[in-house]
Amino acid sequence: MTSIDSWVEEHLLARFLRYVRIDSGSTRHATTSPSSPGQLELARLLAEELQELGLEGVDLDGRGFLFARLPSNSPEGAAEPPEIGLMAHLDTSDAAPSSNVNPRLHTPYDGEPIRLRDGVILDPAEYPELARYEGHGVITSDGTTLLGADDKAGLAEIITALEVLVRHPEIRRGR
Repeated sequence: MTSIDSWVEEHLLARFLRYVRIDSGSTRHATTSPSSPGQLELARLLAEELQELGLEGVDLDGRGFLFARLPSNSPEGAAEPPEIGLMAHLDTSDAAPSSNVNPRLHTPYDGEPIRLRDGVILDPAEYPELARYEGHGVITSDGTTLLGADDKAGLAEIITALEVLVRHPEIRRGR
């Protein structure tokens, strides 16, 4: 693993663990957007992080839509790389509790059933996709809440990718 890979892994994990602790669960019958206060709390945190990274046009509206722009760093007169948009959502499912999330890192994952609180067991016999992660890290909740990885993993990946691009101006990019 290169030093940049190690740096990315460390920052990505720290961000993800910070984000999953914010209760951004959907409120099924809400008539407002966002449907819960935690979604706006998460959006405010992301806006702060984007501002700290120096992105332009950081704009968070009252409905929880957050926009920011990383400017192009193409040399003047050079062909401009294409613009890309990175998107994720703030809410998590309301199918399970999303407050007081206690993430658990199982690293390295040994391939055995993962035993969580309240008798919750993630058994590779029932979830064969777990076998792919043997020897790697697996992140779960403690079993009493939803982890909220969809889409907080996406948010952590986007912010970390932007940070890499800001820290490495030698990586040519469009807007």
